[in-house]
Amino acid sequence: MKLWWNALCLLLTSAALGATPETSSSWLTNNGTYEVGEPSSANLTFMNASVREIKISYLAAFPSLSADLYRHLLNHQDGAGGAGVIFEPCYRVDFQGPKISGALAVAVDEINADPLILPGYRLNYTFENTCGQVVDSVYGFMKHWKEGAKVFIGPETNCRTEATMAAAQNLPIISYKCKDHKQESDKDLYKTFARTIPATTEIIKAFFALLKQMNWRKFTLVFVNDASGGELHSAIKVSGLRNLRWLLVQGS
Repeated sequence: MKLWWNALCLLLTSAALGATPETSSSWLTNNGTYEVGEPSSANLTFMNASVREIKISYLAAFPSLSADLYRHLLNHQDGAGGAGVIFEPCYRVDFQGPKISGALAVAVDEINADPLILPGYRLNYTFENTCGQVVDSVYGFMKHWKEGAKVFIGPETNCRTEATMAAAQNLPIISYKCKDHKQESDKDLYKTFARTIPATTEIIKAFFALLKQMNWRKFTLVFVNDASGGELHSAIKVSGLRNLRWLLVQGS
């Protein structure tokens, strides 16, 4: 929760400082609705101050089944020929979207409730399920950008293309689980991109620097055998270290 809070405040402050009345998408009226365009004197809040909306694009990956596949599994009976069913790419158990998305909603509500954090601005967010696919992620980015999004959170697995598009528009983007690593070395191209966790390559560099500094000759790596743990494991295996020995421990 604290991670979301800090990252969100940083991004939204940057977006708010760069916003102008021409780019603001809507205004808060007396009856609590939003209207596009310049506000009239009759519909401003009683404080005689306009409240501009900052729209956040949230690109996350959620596991899901297509309607056709769901109906097939629902109606399937043993021996009815269902052994050949292949789950589609959007059905994966390592997606982080279901685990962390509630923090975004809470952070937005808390920021909106405190007029001192972003005075004169109100946050709103729109969501797109990328399914961890590049095409779906780019589609969601373009869709939200056309709708007026000024801040982008995500996507989950890939972010190079989205980071390039955000930089072209000078809009902030932060990823919470991006596997691309090129952004770390090319800040001129990906100038508005940030991530909450470092790329695996950066973790390995820091780890080796620590080994050298402390003159440590042996180490043990304990990791969960999932997508993230497997990626770290693979990075160490191809790092050039010699005399590596592995013991696979299975169980709950």
